[in-house]
Amino acid sequence: MAYLLKVGEPYNPARPTHPRPAYPDALQYNWRSGVHELVIFQSRLTTREITGIRSGPLDLALVLSGQAIFLCFRFPGALDWSDAVYSYHLVPPDQQQVPPVLTPTQGILLPIILVEATDGIVRAIRVVTLPHDFAAALHDAIRAQASALWDAAAYDLHLARVYLAMSSDQLQRQAVARAHFGRDAGRTPSSADTPSLN
Repeated sequence: MAYLLKVGEPYNPARPTHPRPAYPDALQYNWRSGVHELVIFQSRLTTREITGIRSGPLDLALVLSGQAIFLCFRFPGALDWSDAVYSYHLVPPDQQQVPPVLTPTQGILLPIILVEATDGIVRAIRVVTLPHDFAAALHDAIRAQASALWDAAAYDLHLARVYLAMSSDQLQRQAVARAHFGRDAGRTPSSADTPSLN
């Protein structure tokens, strides 16, 4: 099931609204229920950050390390290099879906959702089209991850070692694919469909 996500409304309508629980500052990339999604939860957002993430330049870097997939990103002038880690095996079973093999020129949509962490309200939505080389590398990595044996302890240990050894900026230098989007690249809709957050 999916619901319509709108700027100015709660990211997760199922959460209580009075009082609305705050989200922790967090960065989440997901492929679930057939939808890619990058969500940025950040407290006390400034106008510069909202504008930069909604319509400023964007750099993406795909990093594969051990059992982990890292989506590294920056919005120059609004957000420095950051990363969101993904594992197919941590997606709820009813939302797991192996991504398709892409046609030779096919790209994929990546909605980017900016949420004010203190109140859970969506402040910006941006949708970019990942170019074929980046999209194919990402889908290949998720399919490989889905077919591999899952070892939660080894995964957690590897993440701890990665984050102890390097920053997001250092991590992005190991990218297997990159994409750049100029100012105003991508759509900035006031709403977008997103999978249910049960």
